[in-house]
Amino acid sequence: MLKYPTMNRSVIKIMWVIYFICLIPAFVTLSQRMSADAGFNKVCLVADYVQLLELAQTENVPVDEILDRVRDEAGIDHIALLEDTPEFLAQRGLCTIVEGVGWPGWMTEEERDEIRRNRGREVEEATPPENDWPLLMGLSHDMTHLIFSDHDIFARIAETAQARYPGLVQVEDRGVDGGVVSLAGEPKIILEWGLGFDPLLIEEFRGMGFILYPRLKDYPGFTLNTASEILSKTMGIFPDSVLIFDGDSITGGEAVTRELSGGSWVWRWKFGWIEFAEQKWSAELAHYAPSFTVRVHSIEDEEMEVITVDRAIARYERAVRERSVRLVYLKPFLLQTDTSNRIDKTIRMFSGVKNALESRGYISGEPGFITSEPDTSLFIQFFSVLALAIACVLLLHTLNVNVKLSHAITILVILIVFWLVGGLFGIVMEGEWLGRKLIALGLALVSPTLAVAWITKKYDDLERKLPGTFSLGTALKIWFGGVGISLTAGLLIHSILINTHLLLQIDSFSGVKIALYLPILLAILIGVRLILPPQSRSIMSAVSYLLNMPLKIWHVILGLLGLVVLFIMLDRSGNFPVINVADWENNIRGWFETMLYARPRTKEMLVGHPAMITGLILGLSMLPYRRPLMYAGIVLGSIGLTSMVNTFCHIHTPLVLSLFRTFAGIVIGGVIGIVAGFILLWVLKRIGRMKSG
Repeated sequence: MLKYPTMNRSVIKIMWVIYFICLIPAFVTLSQRMSADAGFNKVCLVADYVQLLELAQTENVPVDEILDRVRDEAGIDHIALLEDTPEFLAQRGLCTIVEGVGWPGWMTEEERDEIRRNRGREVEEATPPENDWPLLMGLSHDMTHLIFSDHDIFARIAETAQARYPGLVQVEDRGVDGGVVSLAGEPKIILEWGLGFDPLLIEEFRGMGFILYPRLKDYPGFTLNTASEILSKTMGIFPDSVLIFDGDSITGGEAVTRELSGGSWVWRWKFGWIEFAEQKWSAELAHYAPSFTVRVHSIEDEEMEVITVDRAIARYERAVRERSVRLVYLKPFLLQTDTSNRIDKTIRMFSGVKNALESRGYISGEPGFITSEPDTSLFIQFFSVLALAIACVLLLHTLNVNVKLSHAITILVILIVFWLVGGLFGIVMEGEWLGRKLIALGLALVSPTLAVAWITKKYDDLERKLPGTFSLGTALKIWFGGVGISLTAGLLIHSILINTHLLLQIDSFSGVKIALYLPILLAILIGVRLILPPQSRSIMSAVSYLLNMPLKIWHVILGLLGLVVLFIMLDRSGNFPVINVADWENNIRGWFETMLYARPRTKEMLVGHPAMITGLILGLSMLPYRRPLMYAGIVLGSIGLTSMVNTFCHIHTPLVLSLFRTFAGIVIGGVIGIVAGFILLWVLKRIGRMKSG
C-alpha cells in the first residue's frame, strides 16, 4: 500500500510556486487576446431616420436640412431605414389610414339609422357617430384601409402585402386615382406590418451620400420560405449592409431559429444584435451565427427624454469601450422638454460620440466583426484545473485542516473529471465551454477566499510573534500577497473563457453574482478567528462563536447596514440597477474616465483596498483593540479582492481595459488606504491618550 508524505512546509511552498507558475501558459492566450482587441476597433455610427423625420416634422423644418447637418456637421453617413409600414407610409404622407372599428354587430340600431341617414351627404354635412368613416366611404368596417393617391406606390404595397399576408388582404385598384389596400386584423398590430422598402427613398438617400442599414419587421405567421424570401430580397437591395431587426422579434422568428438549430439552414447575412432589448429569438440567432453578429447599443426613448448631451456621449463611449459594441444606434432628442434647441443638441451629441470614439483610437465606418478568437488550448485549460486544485489544498491548509498529499491528488483528479465531463456534456448540449465555466467558477470562489485566509493567517502569525511591531512595508507586503493570489485567478479565468459567444456577451459567465459575494460572506467567517482566544481559532470555533454570540442592538443595526450595503453592491453590479447611480458619482466616474485610460471600479478603489490596508496598519499597531479593527479590515477588504477577480470574468471587456482598471484601483486604493490608515491611527491614539489622561 502506497504511503503519501505529509504536507510539510517545503511541500506547501512548492505548491504556492506551482500555483503562480500555472499562469505562465495562460500568457499566450492573454497576449493573443490583447492583439485581437487592438484590431477590433472599427465602429459604425447609425442614425435613426424615422425619428429624424419625426423631429423635422415636430420642429417644422425640412428633413433634408437635418440630414445634411447629420452628414456634414456630425460626420454620420450611415442611416437606419425602416421598411414601409402603414404608420411609416402615413407619416411620410404617402397614404391615408382609415381604421376599422370592429366586427359585424358592433353598432346599435340607432347608430345604424344615423349612418343610413348620412349616406350620400357631403362629408362636411355628415354627422355620423365617431369612427364610422369606413362605412360612409363604402369600406368594410372590420378592416384597416390604406388609401393611396399614387398608383405606383399602391401597386408596390399591394403586391408586397398579398405576398406576405395571404388571406388577410383585399385590394381595390382605382387606376390613375391610386387604390385601397385593406388589411384584416387588430388595427394596432396592422399599423406595424412590414411592407418592403421604398426604392425612391433608397435612391434619394444614396444620392445624398448615405449608406443604408435596413430595419425589418416580423409577423408571427411568416413561414421559413416567406422569411427567407424577405431576407434575401432585402439583403439584395442592401448588399454588405448590417440588418437590424425592428420590433419585438426577428423576421422569421421561431421558424428561422428552429431550422438553424437543426442545421438544415445557414444564416449568411450580417445582423445587429441589440443588447438589453430582449428581442425575441435574436439571442438564439446570434448563438448560431456569431461570426455574422455585431453588437448594437442604443438608448431607450424614455431615457432620451431626460438624458443630457454629455451623459449620452459618455454612455455610448462606455458601451463601445467596455462591452464590445461595434454598432452605435443614434437617436435624436425628440421628446426633450427643452424644445428650443433639440436639433442643435442632436447634432452636438452625434458629433460628440464620433469625436469621443475617434479620440480613443476607434475607426468610424463599417463595424468590426469577431472572425477569430484567441486559442484556449486544452494545455492551458489543464493548468487552470491544476491551479484550482492547488488553491483548494492551500485554502484547507491555511484554515488549519490536516491535508495529506493523497488528498491533494484526489482533489486534482476530481476536478479533472468535472472539467472533462462538463466539457463533454457541453458539447452534447451545444455549449462546449461548460467544462471551462465550471473551472472558472471554482477559481472565482476559491482564490479570493484563499487570499482572505492567507492574509488572516499571515497577520495572526506576525501579530502573535511580534506584537505591536508596525511596519508599512510589512502591511503592504501582506496586502500585495493577497492581491497577487486574486489577480492570478482572474487572469486564469479570463484565459480559459475566451470565445466569440462570451466576447459578444451572447453567453455570459454563469455565477458572477455568487462569485462576487460568497467570498465576502466567507471572509466574515474566516476573519472572526482573529478575535477568538488563541486556543480556539478553528473554523468550527468561529462558527460556534457566531451562532452563540449574544445579540445586542448595535449588532442588529450593523447587520442590517451590512445587508443594505450588500444589496446595493449586488444591484449596482448589474446593467439595470434599482438604485440609480447618483449624479455626484457619475461626475466622479466621468472625471476618472477623462483623466485615466479606464475608470477603476469604485468598490475596489474606495472601499476594498483602502479598508484592507487601513486594517493592516491598525492591526499592526499598539492599539489594544487592534484585532477587531483588523477583522473589520479583512471583511471590507475582501470586497476589493473578489471585485478584482470579477473584473476579469467580464470577457466582453477588452483585456487591456480590465488590466488598467485593476492596477489603477490598486494604486489609487493603496494611496487612499495608507493615508486613511495613518490618519485613523493618529486619531485613535489621541483618543486613547485623552481617556487615559
